[in-house]
Amino acid sequence: MSQFSESYHFRGEDRQEVVKLLQESQLEGYILPDKQGWVTFVVKESNFEPLPAIIRNNRGVLLHYVYAEDHGWSLFLFQDEREVSRYICNWDDEIRIDNLGMDIQAFFNLGLIHESNFQAEWLQPQSFEELFDTEPCYKMAQALGIAYYDWISYHSVLHNANEFENLIHVTP
Repeated sequence: MSQFSESYHFRGEDRQEVVKLLQESQLEGYILPDKQGWVTFVVKESNFEPLPAIIRNNRGVLLHYVYAEDHGWSLFLFQDEREVSRYICNWDDEIRIDNLGMDIQAFFNLGLIHESNFQAEWLQPQSFEELFDTEPCYKMAQALGIAYYDWISYHSVLHNANEFENLIHVTP
């Protein structure tokens, strides 16, 4: 079975901010324990793109992360309602990268990644072998300090809720 991960990561340690965000967005989701300066959450109505209601109600630094093992990965960074950076890498027969909106400097400026923890070639794989050997989607998540990114989605959390301590379930 191929991995499908989709998650949001709110910068900070106050999970009540994310409860408020989901309630204002009128969305159902699960909020995982904060780790390493991020509060990870997943949303029932996910569609592999940032949901407008979440972005409209966001009051902080928010990251949307997607990894679909057989298809591609993406990373969207928001500060409040404003998209600050975006990166999309898709593959089927060939690797297609949309990095016109990628602003790695924004990650540095916001203190999310230290320059010594980042390698630009992660975002420019030249072959499938390089893509799957280097796993840039994981390297970026690790450089950002995100603890929950592997096999994380609304459905994976729903079906494995007993594996998480202090999980918060928010309903509209």
